[in-house]
Amino acid sequence: MLVSAFRSQMAAALGALDPFRCRNFRSRFDRLCLLPLQISNEFCFDGMVNYRTQFEYLYDVLAAAPADVGVLVTEHPNGEPILRRSGPISNLDALGGTFPNMIFLDEFRRYQSPAQFLAPRVDGVWSVSSSVGHQALLFGRILGSPPSTELSNIADETTFENFFARRGKHKCPNPDTVLAWMLERYLVPAPLVSDGRWLHDYFQRRLDAARSALDPIDAFVPTADTDRLMDAWIIKTPARVTMTSFQWEDDSAVAELHATLHHLRRERDALLKSTSWRITAPLRLVMQGMGLARDRHYAFVGIRSRMRQFRARLLRMIQVVPVIRSRSTPTPKVTSSHAASM
Repeated sequence: MLVSAFRSQMAAALGALDPFRCRNFRSRFDRLCLLPLQISNEFCFDGMVNYRTQFEYLYDVLAAAPADVGVLVTEHPNGEPILRRSGPISNLDALGGTFPNMIFLDEFRRYQSPAQFLAPRVDGVWSVSSSVGHQALLFGRILGSPPSTELSNIADETTFENFFARRGKHKCPNPDTVLAWMLERYLVPAPLVSDGRWLHDYFQRRLDAARSALDPIDAFVPTADTDRLMDAWIIKTPARVTMTSFQWEDDSAVAELHATLHHLRRERDALLKSTSWRITAPLRLVMQGMGLARDRHYAFVGIRSRMRQFRARLLRMIQVVPVIRSRSTPTPKVTSSHAASM
């Protein structure tokens, strides 16, 4: 009952706020798949799979997708852009040319969680550890995940080949059982978190269960009774709001510029910390010393040239002075008045 009510509420909320409702993604493809990219260098991704970057992960999925399956790609709202139109590591045009079935819109970056709006509109979701994978189960979509992930325990398929070939029927016989356990024992609704007395009692029950449980899963006690959960999840749910992405809400191109800057800084930092940089430190000191010596040499040559010019000018002055001294003093003229006095 709780899962059904939650599903209906989520479908109504997402349908009313969907900023992409005017987009017909199925105009060119028989089926659609959603690929919500995540953030690299975080355990929830790096600890599950061997992909070094999100781009490597993206390329692997696109390479496995059949040409008649459109792959909707979204980026994590808190991560750097993976798809870039400009800069030294631009890749969007090249990917679009190689994989025409890739679907990416700049407007995806304008919203905090674009994948949530897209999940009900696709046939399947491939995810490593994104919560969009659980949303796929909520809306009855095919869920695919690598076999090394936690989602693989509830996924319909764990290989690209089987995931893209599957149509309709779920491998998991009753996904609502999994969703009910999450809503009743794992996830905690916001109205309850803000209740201090309830939260204290909840933590105490969790601690007591963890100390006595033989199986760690038994430490997840019921969050609250059914009526209170219905009230918190359904009745007191927050108002429906479409969240814009505060990080790149002005211009998505700014995201690519920031990402390029961060990429260059990472390359610089990696170079400065590399073994080769440390090994070549003595050589750089020698080159710096040679540069200083060369600068001093040129400076000395310049000083010597100016000294020569100064000495030449001084010699010319010395040669001029005797000439001036040797000039005879002009004899004054004798007038008649001076002669009579004599």
